Amino acid sequence: MKLECFTIMLIVAMLVLDFVRRGRKEYALCTAPLLILPFTHLAADLLSIYLLYKIASPDALRYVVVSADVAAALFTALLLFLCKKFLTHKKSRVYYTVCCIGYTFIVAAILILFTLSV
Repeated sequence: MKLECFTIMLIVAMLVLDFVRRGRKEYALCTAPLLILPFTHLAADLLSIYLLYKIASPDALRYVVVSADVAAALFTALLLFLCKKFLTHKKSRVYYTVCCIGYTFIVAAILILFTLSV
C-alpha cells in the first residue's frame, strides 16, 4: 500500500495547492489534515521494516502499523472537527466535515484490513 498512500498524498497536496491558488485558503486549511493518515501509514510501515531486523516477530509489527493508523485516523478527525470553524457557510461546513471524516475512516479501514491480511 506504499504506492497507494503516496498517490493519495500527491492528490490531496494538489487539492490543497489548487484551493490556495483559487484564494480559498480556508478550504486548503481544512483539506490539509487529510495528508496525516497516509503519511503516518508510510512512516509506520518504514518503522516496522526497520524494527523487523531488531525484533523477529512480524505479527507484533503489524499491530504497530495498525495502532499508528488508528491514532492517525482519530487525530485527523479531531483536526478536521477543529478546522471546520474556518468555513463560513454552515451547510458547507457540515457537509465538508462529514465527507472528510468519512473519507478518513474509509481509508483507515482499508489500510488496517490490508495490513492485517498480509
